[in-house]
Amino acid sequence: MIIYHKPRIDRKLQKIFDRFIDSTSKKIPFYSKFLKTISNDETQLFLDYFSFKTKTDLKDIHKKLLRFRNNKIKKIEIIIDLVFSHKDKKIWKQEHEILIRGIELGNMYQIQYKKYKHDPYPLVIFLNDYDHNHQNFQAINLHYLQIPLRKVLIETILKVNSNRIKQKKSMIVTMDILNNIIPMIHIVLRNYKASEIKVIEKINISQWKTHLEIDKHLISYK
Repeated sequence: MIIYHKPRIDRKLQKIFDRFIDSTSKKIPFYSKFLKTISNDETQLFLDYFSFKTKTDLKDIHKKLLRFRNNKIKKIEIIIDLVFSHKDKKIWKQEHEILIRGIELGNMYQIQYKKYKHDPYPLVIFLNDYDHNHQNFQAINLHYLQIPLRKVLIETILKVNSNRIKQKKSMIVTMDILNNIIPMIHIVLRNYKASEIKVIEKINISQWKTHLEIDKHLISYK
């Protein structure tokens, strides 16, 4: 069911709803608290407004909410997932190349890079982007990130890809996603010439967090 007529809503509350719908994943804790404080009627009002604004069918969402009607925490998780799944749907619908020159885009690898400046053995996450003209991969080198930021980055990438992981689909990692996680992420973005890469190991998704505890190498290049 899609709401085609704008629900009657207080202007102040609408502004909060709009900020929620347009917010980044960093604001999830704030809006989790917000959803705990509003009434059931206001929650329904938000869902109606969300459906009206985004033209989203809420039939399945209402079924889930009914199933967990006595579990407020789970209901909040469902609403937050609804909002951020909608925000990311343009990214998920894009045609992303999965495998290029033996490398699965969106995945973590330990590589050797022959034309290195600071790090001969980068630990990288390849973005879903490949420059065919210059034969360059784009990747985030985790060795340039402080340990706490690595954990935040990994946990959030896994979270936003959770449905794809369950469905055994390819991972999607783009600058749009990364910019929502860590500001100025482009500072640790690197271009790697395909011909200069030697793959040492692909890190299985189930081992991403564990591997961060194994490889704590930190590069200071300033």
